[in-house]
Amino acid sequence: MNERTGLLPTATKNDRTLTSLFEHPGHGAAIRPEEEEEEEEIEGDSRSHSFSASISYQDLSGTCVGSFVFVLYHVVFCLAQAAAVPGHTGVLAKVAALGTVTAGTSFIFRVNIPALYPATDLFLAPFLAKMAESIQDVLQTKGGHDDDTLFLNTLLAVTGFGLFLSGSLSILAARWKLANWGAYLPYSVLCGFFTTIGILMWTLGFAVDTGQKIGSVVTSNDRKVIQNAFLHHFPSVVVGSGMHYAGRQHPYWVLFCIFMTVIIFYTILWTTGTSIAQAQEAQWLFSPKELQTPPREAYGPPLPFGTMVAAWNGVIDWDAFQATLPTVVALAFLYVIRCSLHASALFKNKRLLVRRNEHSDDVPVATARPRRNQSPRLTLGAILEQGYGYSQLVAAWIGGITVAPSVAASLTLFQLNAEKPAPQFGSNLLLLAFYLSDFQLVQYIPKTAFSCLMVLAGIDMCRTWLIGSFFKTNDKLEWAVAPLLVILSFSVGMLYAILMGIAASAFLFVANFQKAGTVRFVGSGLSLQSTVERTPREVTWLEQNNYLTQILMLQNFLFFGNAQSILSYVSTMFEDDELQSDLNGRSELDSVTPSFVPEFIIVDFSMVSGMDTSAVDLFHEIVALCRDHDCTLFLSGTTVHLRSFLAGIRGLHVRFMTDLETALAKAEDGLLSRIFPLEIEPRSTRDGFVNALHKLEELHSLPTVTALEALRDYTSLVELVPGDVLVRDEGGIYCVETGVLKRTALNQTTWQPSWRHRNIHPPTIGQFHASNRRMTDLEKSFRVARVGPGWIIGGMEEEERGDYEAMTPCRLHHLPLSVMRTLEQSHPTLSIQLYKLLSFLNAKRQETTIQHLDQLVRILNGNTPRWE
Repeated sequence: MNERTGLLPTATKNDRTLTSLFEHPGHGAAIRPEEEEEEEEIEGDSRSHSFSASISYQDLSGTCVGSFVFVLYHVVFCLAQAAAVPGHTGVLAKVAALGTVTAGTSFIFRVNIPALYPATDLFLAPFLAKMAESIQDVLQTKGGHDDDTLFLNTLLAVTGFGLFLSGSLSILAARWKLANWGAYLPYSVLCGFFTTIGILMWTLGFAVDTGQKIGSVVTSNDRKVIQNAFLHHFPSVVVGSGMHYAGRQHPYWVLFCIFMTVIIFYTILWTTGTSIAQAQEAQWLFSPKELQTPPREAYGPPLPFGTMVAAWNGVIDWDAFQATLPTVVALAFLYVIRCSLHASALFKNKRLLVRRNEHSDDVPVATARPRRNQSPRLTLGAILEQGYGYSQLVAAWIGGITVAPSVAASLTLFQLNAEKPAPQFGSNLLLLAFYLSDFQLVQYIPKTAFSCLMVLAGIDMCRTWLIGSFFKTNDKLEWAVAPLLVILSFSVGMLYAILMGIAASAFLFVANFQKAGTVRFVGSGLSLQSTVERTPREVTWLEQNNYLTQILMLQNFLFFGNAQSILSYVSTMFEDDELQSDLNGRSELDSVTPSFVPEFIIVDFSMVSGMDTSAVDLFHEIVALCRDHDCTLFLSGTTVHLRSFLAGIRGLHVRFMTDLETALAKAEDGLLSRIFPLEIEPRSTRDGFVNALHKLEELHSLPTVTALEALRDYTSLVELVPGDVLVRDEGGIYCVETGVLKRTALNQTTWQPSWRHRNIHPPTIGQFHASNRRMTDLEKSFRVARVGPGWIIGGMEEEERGDYEAMTPCRLHHLPLSVMRTLEQSHPTLSIQLYKLLSFLNAKRQETTIQHLDQLVRILNGNTPRWE
């Protein structure tokens, strides 16, 4: 840290990417609104001595240095802005100065950021030139092209109207949380139009040097005219290129290049013996005639509120005003995007403008007692509204040209200890002096000093938005939209090029998005099973026949460009397959006639973010297709938002499921119910418990009969009729001898077990912990569709959630938990055998779950099907 100035250590090269005067941040630059600006506060009594010392040495010197240094920026920017319309440099320079003094002051008052230094925005120069050309054409057609007053009044009225539109849109964007709305536009469109602005800035610099448009020079076919234009513009290209390279090293070099341009120019004049009048005649300097303000018969521009007075008096050509409206709309649209991107750069740049305590390298200056009336938190939306939006309205109202903070120059002035409002106001007062003197001093500054800034702006924009974007991706097709839009802007107009650019980007987006695919996984019940445990006979049958269940897992956003592929997948499932299946080796359980037409189709929406109306209409076609083939369609993983789109889908062949697991279990149950009917009559045997152990041994291949037969004397018989719910108040385990029970899940298990359905940022910490508890409850529960012979319900200490309802007459044998604890003391060997059985069953359940998770992981990590 510098002991004398108390500045931060110099930022690294990566931290200072916005070092050029005209370089703008990349597309969609995101900021964190919760970052509050760091404030300094000085207590009156305890620190009065240091406060007065600060005023005497640091603030006073910083005010003087900052005021005189930045007034040079002001003058250069105002003259460069005015040079966009040749022949009216004096009036437009005063208009730019008027906007800087008024709108810039408003910006400083409303936005509390160090070293703002608002200056006239050269981004508007190409639009001014284009609007001036349109107005001049209309006036020439009507025979009033020699009326400079009418021309200037109309031009400034159109400019004010455009600033009013862009200012209003900026305020609305900030209020509607669209402060970073440039991120919603295609990146290639932004690159194309900002590149167009850069090329227009370069052509303006050419017009300043030569007094002619580049098109007229190239098409003149006059070698002498082309050589003269090259001679006048070549120095600006050299200086602008040098400023582009040197300015990236340090902003001081930009100002140094301007000073050196003036010194070298006058050195050449002195060496060659050329007078100032001769240089003005040769168009190396602005002539006094160009800078003077023409006499006016009535109140009007460039005086304050002159544009409004001229409009009130009717000294405006409304036909010319109407002819410029397409350019005005393009100006308002693009300028709001530009302001949002520039506001992001300004917000991030303010983090570099923080002073540290002179006595500590780590602790910022702060008081022990916070202020009661603290300024509101500075966010990106506040900067866009309070700074850019209101300053544009002030400029439109006063009759000037709006301003933008000098992001690159702010760091230089901060290092000069001129970050406070005083030097900013001081530079505005000095600019006011130039305004009152009609900028007569400017006639001694060479045009190269102004045109090189426009060349610099063009190089910076083309390098950032065209060349820089080329190396960001290997897919050059999307990047090709940028140079295409540059050509369209110069051929069909900027507003129409905007619409065509957005349309081209939309087509490319649809094509690229369709390549990602809408179907994440295609399979059948043979490749993905539920976690429900089945008997060996049921497992064997499902392993041979579960192709009757077809599964589609969808992904991405479903819209008109990619949803059609879903119908293609489903329709192929019902095509007649000519392949002959090998019936050899099929067991006697295969009573179903071999068929490849599915009976159940599961469409999972767990990875779908949304859909449009065209996708909804497509699902109506899928439902009709399933109805024609007597197939049941399961729609699983649908959120509340998706169900609102699918609300019109009804019918006996459509069912909505909470998740994929439930849909798989229901489909398997539907297939098994045809082969293994549920109407099983229980047999009354004397050794019912032994019979249940035999079922257990058959299902799990365990020698349980001999080891656990001694538990028969400790069990009690429980009989249920269909519809009865098993009451488990005494705890313990229930061995199912005959019958089928279904597991009824708790209400909370209907909550979507997916992170995208979970509130990641709940309003309170309590809600976050409650959400965690709900997730934990779901993780502990094990969903079972059916429980039959060979199952054990219950366990040791952990309470099993959910209720069991008898679907058929059932016989169960209950071993209470109290008896199990007594057996631990009286018959430890028997208890160990029982616990080994329970451990094996739990391990088997976990193994089944792990296998199911492995299937899901392979689906998520696998490649998306490319057949569309």
